[in-house]
Amino acid sequence: MKLMSGPRKPQPGILISDKWFNPEEEKRIWTELDFYTDKDKFERAETSGNVATNGENQFLGEHFRIHLDQLYTRQAREDGISDILKHITKFQDSNLHKALKNANKMYAKTFTETNRTYSLISYYENNDYYKPHHDVFFWTGLIWFFREPKQFTGGDLIFPEFDNYRVECLHNRLILFPCYYLHGVETINLPEEKRDKGLGRYTLTHFFHFDEHLAAQNANNRSVF
Repeated sequence: MKLMSGPRKPQPGILISDKWFNPEEEKRIWTELDFYTDKDKFERAETSGNVATNGENQFLGEHFRIHLDQLYTRQAREDGISDILKHITKFQDSNLHKALKNANKMYAKTFTETNRTYSLISYYENNDYYKPHHDVFFWTGLIWFFREPKQFTGGDLIFPEFDNYRVECLHNRLILFPCYYLHGVETINLPEEKRDKGLGRYTLTHFFHFDEHLAAQNANNRSVF
């Protein structure tokens, strides 16, 4: 795991980590992604719910999704049925927290206070995109997966409010940033002969937020995700 901060000027307070999963974890993540892909469990984002819209209620993104928290119970997560959900515990690493404070000193404290997550998988094929939008939690964590060598172009993450700061889409790269930052995904271009083969761009998304009712139930254990 290699931790890096985003640019200082302007200061977006973004944390970037390359090789987020170790080789064994990566292998198990691919097994889960292949299962969803082969069984055709993805649905179009606009029908799956919780997709950002503009002022005219038009969807800002076109891609595919699976909402993991609608598939698995908390007990299933603890039992390790989903490796993607099980490995959320990597976000509790003290080195990650230190790096996050360095990247975003003022707002980082809200991350360590989070006690609930919501997770989904997105898949982008040809012409899929997500226009600039913000999320409605505290923090957004994105982990990109794709078959190497990369078969598509596009797919970088853009932050319009920071001079269109661009984060290159690299396999097994984590991007962690405050949810209120506007961010968008560039359109994916995938050659026709590569389509419908799982050769596009997967994103493992974890939203981190604070649930006051859960905090009251777990007064001695604030961080339960």
